[in-house]
Amino acid sequence: MRHVRRHQSAGAVHTQPNCHLGTRSDTSRAVAFSDAIFAIIITLLVLDLRVPDVPPGRLLSGLFNRIRQVDSGLHRMNLLVLFSTALLPFPTIVVSHALQEHNNADQRVAIAFYALIGALLCATWLAFYHYLARNPDLLKDQVKDGFFASSGSGPSPGSSCTSSQGWSGTWWPP
Repeated sequence: MRHVRRHQSAGAVHTQPNCHLGTRSDTSRAVAFSDAIFAIIITLLVLDLRVPDVPPGRLLSGLFNRIRQVDSGLHRMNLLVLFSTALLPFPTIVVSHALQEHNNADQRVAIAFYALIGALLCATWLAFYHYLARNPDLLKDQVKDGFFASSGSGPSPGSSCTSSQGWSGTWWPP
């Protein structure tokens, strides 16, 4: 079906091909998107988030400042964390494309895939912390006994949250 634009001049109705086909849409999506962005901005203003007082590139050094030595097992754990982190851009792109295509089935799969990678990232951090908890000889003397055993539960809520968000996004896509 060919879309045309009609206009009336001097009593006659003229039609011409719609040169804006696919480039124009109802304003409701723009309004909803703008509302969401403003909601995020207001939330960030209310939370008053600040940049951590850590030199750039040193966010992980806080963790490694507690470690005296690294063995091959810890190297493997670190590589798993880095590998799972490197995977994040791919499911992000998959979600972006699925949302642009407006296909609910694709959106569900994309969100589930993103959640799976997020859960994998949390699991690798859990493994990293668990490894350090089982190998206290790798830690500096100043590190309290059981620090990594108790801190190891830190990524666990993130894993649960990511999994539940993925599950809900799979059943109720945006």
